Amino acid sequence: MTNSAVLLDKGMRCLTNELGLVEAEQFIYLLLSEPFDYTEWRKENLFSGMTVAEISKAADKYCKEISKKEPSVVVAEPQTKYQSKQ
Repeated sequence: MTNSAVLLDKGMRCLTNELGLVEAEQFIYLLLSEPFDYTEWRKENLFSGMTVAEISKAADKYCKEISKKEPSVVVAEPQTKYQSKQ
């Protein structure tokens, strides 16, 4: 299982790569400000009418597509007082 910081970083990269910074922020605002049941939405919309094999094939295709993209957002590692500045 991925730790929270890594998961948040990956999620923000996905959002900003796909939507851009402004729309990613707007998306987060909408999630926080409006009642939204992701589980219900997913059941009704995301994979509606697809077989498990079709979902798997689509996921494989998506993974291949995103692995070709370079990240457009670079997150710098925070320096601690013990790291030397180079």
